[in-house]
Amino acid sequence: MITIDKNIPYKKFAYNLRKNKSTKYPWNKMDVGDSFFVQDSTFSNMHTLAKNQSKNGKIFKASKRDSGIRVWRVQ
Repeated sequence: MITIDKNIPYKKFAYNLRKNKSTKYPWNKMDVGDSFFVQDSTFSNMHTLAKNQSKNGKIFKASKRDSGIRVWRVQ
């Protein structure tokens, strides 16, 4: 028999991981033309994060650089 529990708060595990990783970078503080540089990540990871943060009229782009990744807010 399965027990039904009550009053256990619901948390989306995947959402919490994404939120924590996204808040590591200054997405919400950036104006158009601003950028930041990251050395401790892969291009694939930063490209995906930039794409996921591109919403509500904001667009972010990632580009490989010699020793890391630079991310710009382009719109």
